[in-house]
Formats: sequence, structure tokens, C-alpha cells
Amino acid sequence: MIGKPVGILVGVWLGEALGIAKRPAELTHRKLLGVGLLAGICFTMSTFIAHLALQPQSTTLESAKLAIVVSSAIAAVIGFVVLRFWSHEKH
Repeated sequence: MIGKPVGILVGVWLGEALGIAKRPAELTHRKLLGVGLLAGICFTMSTFIAHLALQPQSTTLESAKLAIVVSSAIAAVIGFVVLRFWSHEKH
């Protein structure tokens, strides 16, 4: 939930700093943060890796799947809140 938002913000900043990308004016840092938080919804790959790394039918695998669902839900809610309520400019 931290790596993807930071990676997106740093990637955009780096692209702009190197002159290889230009961010549209309406795409604020707050909106980028919201999108990065939504990128934290990570069901597929996380579940796939957990199934490869852990023994089938183990309590560890079940705990990992529960943690993936909970962290994805938290990322979705925080991303929604940031995009819906915090990313709009105050006039």
C-alpha cells in the first residue's frame, strides 16, 4: 500500500524531471496519489505468489489470502476517499 503510490509519484516526477514526460495541468499530485493508492488493490499477483510460496491448505496461506483481501480493501477505500474528497481544488 505504500510502494505503489510512492513508485507512481516518483516515476511521474522522474519523467518530468528528465523531460521525457509532461503531466497534464489537471492531473495534480493529489490525484496521482489517489491513483497510486488504487493501484494498491493487488489481488491477482499477490495471491498467485502466495500460492507459489506457501504450502497448499496451510494456515499461513489462508492468513496470506486474508491479508491480501484486507489490504486491498483498505487501499480501495483510502484511494476512493483521496480521489473523491481530497483531490479537488478549493475555490
